[in-house]
Amino acid sequence: MTTTTTTSTSNPFISGKRYSMRYACDADSQDIWLCVKTTAKTATFMHNDPSIGMKTCRLKSDWQGGFFVMPLGNYSMAPCIKPSNVIA
Repeated sequence: MTTTTTTSTSNPFISGKRYSMRYACDADSQDIWLCVKTTAKTATFMHNDPSIGMKTCRLKSDWQGGFFVMPLGNYSMAPCIKPSNVIA
């Protein structure tokens, strides 16, 4: 018996929504990012600090089939934004 698993390729981030991002080294520190644009494979986020500005990130998938982005780069213990981190 063959079992196939399909995952949605639609972007789970919503333009106009704010998302929080926490740091592994300091859980009390949190950044707020605004999603300004989405495509099927990318999401563009704007930080409230002008020195960071806007970042276009490619969607990455985790081991549970969910998605996340890493606007500050891909390095050890880098913070990420998940769709579940939306701020109401």
